[in-house]
Amino acid sequence: MSLGITVNKEKNGLLMAYIAEQINGVTLRKLLKITYLIDEKFMKQRGFPLTWFDYYAWEKGPVAPEVYDIKNGAFHD
Repeated sequence: MSLGITVNKEKNGLLMAYIAEQINGVTLRKLLKITYLIDEKFMKQRGFPLTWFDYYAWEKGPVAPEVYDIKNGAFHD
C-alpha cells in the first residue's frame, strides 16, 4: 500500500460499517466518495491518511479498489 504501510482491514471495515449505519441506503459510489473525503480531511489535519488506501481517478470520482471490492464480499489484498 502507500509508502509501504499495510492497510488495517479491521479498522477500515469498522469505518465502512460506521458510514453505512449513519447513512441509510448508502450506495457503493457514495461510500467511495465519503471514504475519500474522510481520508482527505484526515490527511490535511494529521499529515498522513487514515485508511492508507491507494486512490485512483475514475470517471465518476476517486476510487479505492479496497472499497470498490466490497461488492465482491471482501477487501482487496
